[in-house]
Amino acid sequence: MNNLKNYIIIGLVLILIIFGMRMYNKCSRLERENIELKLGQDVVRDIIEKENKLLQRDILSLEDQVIYYRYQIDSLEKVKQKVIVKTEYIISEDITEGVALLKENLRCERY
Repeated sequence: MNNLKNYIIIGLVLILIIFGMRMYNKCSRLERENIELKLGQDVVRDIIEKENKLLQRDILSLEDQVIYYRYQIDSLEKVKQKVIVKTEYIISEDITEGVALLKENLRCERY
């Protein structure tokens, strides 16, 4: 009977040792995976930060272009307002010539 108790205790201790070793291996594997994931996350974060910096530079460049083009449009509007349109009146002696000229002028006005 005493021998049987010793075998049961030894068996339970062995089971606990085996269980402890398996749990230790699982924990070690999970720690390694966690470290790998953290390293991968750092790499992805660095790539995203670099891309964000490039995009911010592009945005600033495009904003500068928009400002430049806005000034160009403003200056063209000012020049356009300064342009003086001279109209010359042509007196035609023939009605068909006057009608053709009027049609031509109306066609030009439309576009």
